[in-house]
Order: sequence, then structure tokens, then C-alpha cells
Amino acid sequence: MNSWFKNILQVLNHQDEKTVYNLRRFPSFESFSESEIQALAKRCYIRHFAAQEEIYAEASPSAAIYFIIYGSIGLFKKRRKVTDRVQAVAAGKFFGESALIDDLVRKHSAKALEKTQVIVLFKSDFIDLEQSHPRLALKILKLVVAKVNRELQVFQTEFHELSQKIARDHLME
Repeated sequence: MNSWFKNILQVLNHQDEKTVYNLRRFPSFESFSESEIQALAKRCYIRHFAAQEEIYAEASPSAAIYFIIYGSIGLFKKRRKVTDRVQAVAAGKFFGESALIDDLVRKHSAKALEKTQVIVLFKSDFIDLEQSHPRLALKILKLVVAKVNRELQVFQTEFHELSQKIARDHLME
């Protein structure tokens, strides 16, 4: 085997080791077996973003889900002529999960709020994972569904509280 090819394999192996290490530390993957972590790591990439660096733009294709190792991400939505930060996502959390669910475009943009490192799982790699490790893909989808469910519960609670306030204010007029 020539030395150039050996060097490439060493770099890829080192990347996999770093990804495995980071996946093991990620709270969402605590229940995953060693073989599941290894299979997932082979399909993930580690990316670094500088503060204020854009990760993806609103209306761009949903191509990947991101797991934040360190740093934080702001999710932004354009509303008329103003862009509002609608959510901050901290280390240990994930975002961009719509990429695994549908082929729609992004409903918001994402930008690093500080120096940030993420694990990226592209949709094409997730599709490969579905075929080669369907139980692992299902576990990842369950993480996504649990997050969406938590966010829906928060939204329902806030909506209920707001509608009650509006009703009270309307009665006091």
C-alpha cells in the first residue's frame, strides 16, 4: 500500500476516533451501544464555525442535522424587513432535524453565536444508515420526534397562556 493512501486512511481513522469520542459525550447518545456509535461515527463529520459564521441560510435545502459539541447556535427568521433570533441552541443539543424528515427548504437560518463545533449528519448519510442499520436510524428518529414533541408542548403551553391573557384583557375593556 503506498504511503499517500496510508496517510489518508490514518487521517480518516483519526477523524472517526474523534467523532466516536464526541458522540459518546453527547447526552442524546448515552443509550447507544458501542457498535451503534461506531456505525454513526462513520457517517458523521466534525465542523468548526467561527462566531457569527452562517451554517445555513433560510430557504436553503434541508441537507443535514447538527449536534453541538461546544458553543451555541442562533436560529433566525426573516419577518418582513427584520430578522429575529427565534431560538438559541446550546452545546449538547441538536438542530436542523427537519433534514431527516422531509425535503423542504429551511424555515430559518442558523449562525454560530460563538466559536462552535458540531457533528454533522447529512441526509444522504442518514439514508445509507437507514438501509444498513435500520434500528440505529429509528433510534435517531426517536430523538428527533422527542425533541419535536417537547417543542410542541412548550408552544401549546405558551399559546394557551397568551390566549388566556388576551381573553382577560378583552373582558377588562
